[in-house]
Amino acid sequence: MPVITLEFCMVVVGWLLMLAGVPPALPPALVFAFGVPTILLLIAALLGMARQPNLSATQSSQSDAPRGITRSEACGRIATHAGLTARETEVLELLSQGNSLNRVGELLGIAPSSARTYSKIVYQKTGMRSRQEIIDAVAGEMGIKPDGKTLE
Repeated sequence: MPVITLEFCMVVVGWLLMLAGVPPALPPALVFAFGVPTILLLIAALLGMARQPNLSATQSSQSDAPRGITRSEACGRIATHAGLTARETEVLELLSQGNSLNRVGELLGIAPSSARTYSKIVYQKTGMRSRQEIIDAVAGEMGIKPDGKTLE
């Protein structure tokens, strides 16, 4: 990534001020104080826009996330709404994949009894009563109908 020097910022600010019709007699400190942060914000915004995923492109390429929403993001949304902790969110995601409580314990490196306790809390906070309900809720958040078709 190119390095943006102070001199470069000053030149760009000068050009922008000239294009805006501002007289060149402004003190350099004033130009620097207002111009450089503006330039840096513009550059950051442009870089942010360049890194944003194209959702229409992801829709066709991700079979697991037809609306550009991954399973992890869908679980995160449900977890935020239900007020789940980070560990409870991990359990939610693993349950949404159809894992048994023993497998959840193995994957998280916790005892099966702890996995069971976390799952009870997840069920309680989300208001869901079965693993299938969790699977359906996450799939719905991702834009997948229970029949496996995507929502339009």
